[in-house]
Amino acid sequence: MFGVEDIFEVVSGNGEGIRPKPYPDMLNAAIDKIGCKDKSEAVYIGDSPQDPETATNAGIDGILIDRKKVYGDKGIQTLLDLIDSSLPKASD
Repeated sequence: MFGVEDIFEVVSGNGEGIRPKPYPDMLNAAIDKIGCKDKSEAVYIGDSPQDPETATNAGIDGILIDRKKVYGDKGIQTLLDLIDSSLPKASD
C-alpha cells in the first residue's frame, strides 16, 4: 500500500463498502481484521483533522500527527513526541 505492510499488523483504507472518514468503518474493519476484542488496546494515528473524530466514532483512542503545527496544540509533530512525553523530566 505505502510500503508499510511489513511494519504494521494491519493497514486499512477506503474501499468498497467502507464509508470515508469520519465514519468509523475503516477502523472497525481493521480492528475486526486483527481480532481485537478490547478496543482499549487499539489506537488510530492520523495526520488530518478528522482523524481524532474518526477514532472517537470507532470507540478507540486517536493521535493526530501535526507535522507543521497547523492545528495548534491538538496534536504532536512526530511519533517521537510520544516517547518524549512518557519519559521523566530532568526536574522529576
